[in-house]
Amino acid sequence: MKKLVILLITFVLSATMALANSSIIIENSTQKDVLSRIMKYLIKQGSTLENVSDYSFTAYNVNMSLLLKFFTGSNPEIRYMFSAIQDNKDVVLSLGMKSTYNAGSAYNQNVYAYQFQEKEILNVLKKAINGYYSYGFEGKKTRKGYKITAVYYDEHSVNHGLSVGDVITDINKQPVKGMSKADAALKLSPLKKNEKITVRVKNSATKITRDIELKSFYIKPTI
Repeated sequence: MKKLVILLITFVLSATMALANSSIIIENSTQKDVLSRIMKYLIKQGSTLENVSDYSFTAYNVNMSLLLKFFTGSNPEIRYMFSAIQDNKDVVLSLGMKSTYNAGSAYNQNVYAYQFQEKEILNVLKKAINGYYSYGFEGKKTRKGYKITAVYYDEHSVNHGLSVGDVITDINKQPVKGMSKADAALKLSPLKKNEKITVRVKNSATKITRDIELKSFYIKPTI
């Protein structure tokens, strides 16, 4: 009930800035620290801030590719409206996105269809603020499996030479092909250090398939 009240307060505070917001909980943080780190990061990347207050700010000229690798370029016609509310030891971080080019644009008319973008940005920011555990790669669900789109520098020697373009076909002997996008992503998102998983991988160059065991490691906060 308390979380619901906080979310309602967040919506009221930001109602004048955006029609719809997405929210996420950032544990063991302070409102000031969360907003300050996000603002410093965006300014460093060339964004412009306005309407800055103790609990919110608006950013434009945001390069989406800096936040989400599957978005490209920047769009100065979109305002990104962040707000944060303290909830005991946690922070409720909200984001609303709104077109400023045309008040009657399809973007604003279909704002709920864009909430997935807000949620993805919030998830990326949460990882950047708190740090997270990973098996050392990023990817996306396809018809053939889970295609690797990025491989991290592996100082812990856990990703066993995985390459961009490789396809994970099975996770712990379960075919990825029959999984939903959310289920596949969840199974490949470790919750702790040294968490192990066995995947079957098809090499993009040789087409050779092999089973390998991956072990998660901690990636430090980046902002």
